[in-house]
Amino acid sequence: MKVTPEELYKQFSALALPVNDATNVVSIDGTCHKLGKTKDGYPEFYICSDGKEGHPKSTPLENLDIYYDSPCSICEDGVTKQQCFSVLSLRRTGDSLYLYFITIVLRIIETLPSVPTSRKLAVEFDSLISIFSPSHKYDENKAKGLWGELLVIEQSQMPEMLIDAWHRNANDKFDFTMGKDKIEVKSTASEERKHAFSIGQLNPSKNSNLVIASIMVRPSALSDTGLSIKDLYDKLQAKIHSTQTKLKLLKGIASIIGIESNAFYSLAFDYATACDTLQFYEASTIPHIDSDSVPVGVSEVSFASDLKGIECLNCESQIVKESSLYKSLF
Repeated sequence: MKVTPEELYKQFSALALPVNDATNVVSIDGTCHKLGKTKDGYPEFYICSDGKEGHPKSTPLENLDIYYDSPCSICEDGVTKQQCFSVLSLRRTGDSLYLYFITIVLRIIETLPSVPTSRKLAVEFDSLISIFSPSHKYDENKAKGLWGELLVIEQSQMPEMLIDAWHRNANDKFDFTMGKDKIEVKSTASEERKHAFSIGQLNPSKNSNLVIASIMVRPSALSDTGLSIKDLYDKLQAKIHSTQTKLKLLKGIASIIGIESNAFYSLAFDYATACDTLQFYEASTIPHIDSDSVPVGVSEVSFASDLKGIECLNCESQIVKESSLYKSLF
């Protein structure tokens, strides 16, 4: 992609509101696609698509409108023309939201063929429907947990491997899974290394290995050391090469943040402290309640465990030597 989200956002901001049926647009550098501004000032992507495999059903929603292979009237540099596009429109106000939306759609475009089929486009846009749905409930605790997970990925020696293992399925019990090896990330703002666990988080299946990543994450203002989720995302962009991996990373972030774009840019924590306190522990060494000890009929058991005095893992630990996933952490 020859244009950054920030550059495209500036071009979008400079567009005049349309005064007739033709939407004012700018070309997305390096592509045949366009970005326009609606009469309400919303961003609207015009994607060149091929309907040879059929036309997916249009999806007008509360926050998004998606139309495939539709005739459009656009105006670029004072020239008006008619052309068919697949159209993706945001229907919600907010400057940070506009930039966030542009960031996500640009990353999707980067992974597509120059002229994708409408059906291929529909597959990618399906994920946006859940992200921008009004029913997507923002949870600040999950956003804080996300920051910790991104820190673990950013600090690893092989971030692409970690991203590939990161929340492969929506119902995954653990944050990272690669075969029998699992990682669960726990963050605390306390001075003590104490973390809350559900009983399942410290009782993996008998054939699984589980490592707990423990981080002291302290709220901070945005600064050289106070980094946001967007800052960690930017750091990771420089470390990974696969466009598909970059897209998975951004979709993973967006699946937790949803439409609350301010959390992407403004929710910040002390990066230096987090890096200095990041430690890894074999789950079996952490004080916990054995699942076999829970009486029949008792459920949703949770507890806090103090990791003080427990030996942490390093690159020479046996469990690390035997696992590609765990090796990537050191």
